[in-house]
Amino acid sequence: MQSRPTPLLTYFCKMFCLGILLWTACGCTRQKSEIPNPQNAMYYWRQELKLNDAERSFINRQKVGKVYLHLFDVVRRNGELVPSTTLTFTDTLPAQIEVIPTVFLAVNVMNDTTGLSALPGLVAQRVRQMMEQNGLAKPTELQIDFDWTRRNQERYFNFLNELRKAFESEGGSKLSATIRLHQLGMEAPPVDYGTLMVYNVGKLTDFDEECSILTKRGIEPYLRYLPRYSLPLCAALPVYSWNLLFHDKKLTCILRGVDIGDTTRFKPIDESHFLSVDYQPIPPTGVAMRGEGRIFPGDIVRHEFVPADVLMDVRNTLTDLRPEICDQVILYHLDENQLKQYSNETLQKLFSGH
Repeated sequence: MQSRPTPLLTYFCKMFCLGILLWTACGCTRQKSEIPNPQNAMYYWRQELKLNDAERSFINRQKVGKVYLHLFDVVRRNGELVPSTTLTFTDTLPAQIEVIPTVFLAVNVMNDTTGLSALPGLVAQRVRQMMEQNGLAKPTELQIDFDWTRRNQERYFNFLNELRKAFESEGGSKLSATIRLHQLGMEAPPVDYGTLMVYNVGKLTDFDEECSILTKRGIEPYLRYLPRYSLPLCAALPVYSWNLLFHDKKLTCILRGVDIGDTTRFKPIDESHFLSVDYQPIPPTGVAMRGEGRIFPGDIVRHEFVPADVLMDVRNTLTDLRPEICDQVILYHLDENQLKQYSNETLQKLFSGH
């Protein structure tokens, strides 16, 4: 006579089988991306919409399907909330591009409540008007870029909730927001998804900083929060460089319009540091933060650039921790002078991962 399994043995068998099913469902498959219509994407963050032939060729060659188009900033000036650095349209994007209007909020916007109650409606209305007046389709999505802290989080989240209502009344349906790395350990904002900004991770003003744009070391403290962050995420990676001018080891400005390769004015110290050997005016494109708007002999320029291998290493690390985060990669930003620093192969790998 064959013995029957005990109830306890039957229970353990059922639990083992259930565990196998859960492991198969959760451990062996990747979470589906919740980003709407994920595409190869770019930020456009210049004050004039104007593409040259190389930039149009890049869009076609890299199969860019989305452009997050910076329309304007909101700043607090003399206590009032006003638009600033509004985009000028002198050109159009290719017809196949999905345009996501993007609005940047300056740090001081959430300093107090003055004007905040009206701001959501004003932003939604201005976005719709700018899109329509410049021949762009009525937007279904709006992205907000703001570096919030725990101190102003409540005000910002209230703004986002009201903005969603205002944007929906203008015909929109999706709201996204940028997420800084330091915000991964905080409550997620009330939006449909976030764009994780994987750049500007170091100390810009620190004379001894290796590269304030991006290093693997710079992102490591925040990675533990990434797998369990509650908001759907896509990744934004940097494809830009800049020159930082230091006087007496203090940051003067982000230096633009100056050729640091001019050996009559700069002496190379190493691959990323250049010594000024002459007096020079800081061009209008380089905004002085302090001093007299001049480059003095003895000043140091730190050239910052993220090598392709560092970008790919960071991308791989992100996907190891959260596989779906790179289903959509946004590169910052669409500018021939920045993009030409990387090979077509590198840019394609940043988008696709292979």
